[in-house]
Amino acid sequence: MVPAALLILLGLPSAQAGAPPAPRPQLSAVRDDAGRELNRILRRSRDADRPSHLELVNQLEALGADAIGPAIQILVQRSVPALDDATPQILSEPQRTLIVDALERWPAAPALERLEGELLAPPSFERAWAAIHVWSALGDGRLFLRGAELAKAHLESKKRREFLRSAVQIAAERLVRRRPDALVDLRAGYDGVDQRLRLPLLAGVGATGDARAAELFAHVLDTDEELAPAALAQAQVLARSPDPAVHERLCDELRERLSSEVASVRIAAIRALGAQRDWRSVERMLDLLEQGASEEQTSVLWALRRATGLEWRGIDSWRAWHASEERWREERLEFVLGQLSSNAQRQVVAALEESAAHPLFADRTAPWAVDALRATSPTVRRAAAAALARLDCPLAYPALIESLDDDDTQVAEAAHNALMSLSGRSLAPQSDVWRAALLL
Repeated sequence: MVPAALLILLGLPSAQAGAPPAPRPQLSAVRDDAGRELNRILRRSRDADRPSHLELVNQLEALGADAIGPAIQILVQRSVPALDDATPQILSEPQRTLIVDALERWPAAPALERLEGELLAPPSFERAWAAIHVWSALGDGRLFLRGAELAKAHLESKKRREFLRSAVQIAAERLVRRRPDALVDLRAGYDGVDQRLRLPLLAGVGATGDARAAELFAHVLDTDEELAPAALAQAQVLARSPDPAVHERLCDELRERLSSEVASVRIAAIRALGAQRDWRSVERMLDLLEQGASEEQTSVLWALRRATGLEWRGIDSWRAWHASEERWREERLEFVLGQLSSNAQRQVVAALEESAAHPLFADRTAPWAVDALRATSPTVRRAAAAALARLDCPLAYPALIESLDDDDTQVAEAAHNALMSLSGRSLAPQSDVWRAALLL
């Protein structure tokens, strides 16, 4: 006899012999009939007059945990079973999305336990496919990589390979959006991912635009030449990493591609460096602006404007601006650095304001501005936060986050404004919120 607990988990009806039939429950209280109601909702999702996706997910959520077993079974079988007079249906992508969205709302432990039970059965394409999707919604980076490992055995078939590649791409995007910390595991486990699954993995991660993926793409550029073009493409839409070391490594890899003999590679690197707002590439881009073909020059102009926020149009204007910056470096930089190290409040504030107008040299001045955030004078701390916003340097993130807790409300406000300017994010002015969002 099948235990009652297992019957409930499977979503099958159970009754004791001789017991009178119970009245049919309302939807919110459905227990024994959860599997059948799940089936009906999935079928309804194919009707022309179907409810919205959100309404359908809400209906699935109302079924409660009793629907978990049938939901996992449908995913594993990739089929909606026959119901009454209705024939079975091959599980469609919208139906799969409905189930996975509902799984995120139901308790995770029973779903993961049920999936593990399914994986004890002989390996199959369907089980690998289901595991990838379920683990992206309920698991972490390590479980997702385990799903990629399960997929390896089924990649020889072209049709199955395409199904699994699609699953990896969709699941990678869902996983990173849900758990950005999974990027740590994806970077650590990337070299162990089958080469045939790496491209969809990168595409899924890149679709999130999450700046914290920069380390993964820098690693790909450094170690996986076959997929370097994919990493170049993703770096163009990726937000800038809040980790200065990661940002520098990615930009170093991108700058190496500026010497490529392939024009398309150079152009992709140019645009990626612009998107990453890499001030250290400005001089090299100016050289390319003079030397490159028209298509390359267009990309360089776009990248220069994106990197610097300036709107100069022709090479002469850019060169004149750069020459004036170089004159400032030769004539004023050392003096300003001396003022930044002064104990005189007015000198420090004046130096912060002057240095903020020259982010081309932020690698020299930003460390002093970070130190100034810890000065005893609130006036100096406010000036330092404002300067760091203009210096556009990832080095500033940790200190600015710390300054959100400053006793002076104006300092905290200036730090918050600087963080939003640097990151392009609008988050609450709370240090724990920003640390969590930037994984710092």
